[in-house]
Amino acid sequence: MTPDLRSPFPARNVIPHHEVRMMAEPVRLRLPGQAPPAEPLVQLLRKGDDVEAIEVTCTCGKHIRLDLAF
Repeated sequence: MTPDLRSPFPARNVIPHHEVRMMAEPVRLRLPGQAPPAEPLVQLLRKGDDVEAIEVTCTCGKHIRLDLAF
């Protein structure tokens, strides 16, 4: 049986602040029985001194871009 990996947050919605946790150390997420993943690539996309987005490239090749709004 394949676990359900869908997000509890509908696409294009803002994640509520009470659902966000800041950690001092990185946290690795993986499915039970899987080997630890290789390191993903995380890039800060800047315009001048401001960070406009965070782009994450998974080791599987998928990309996600998190646009930041201040």
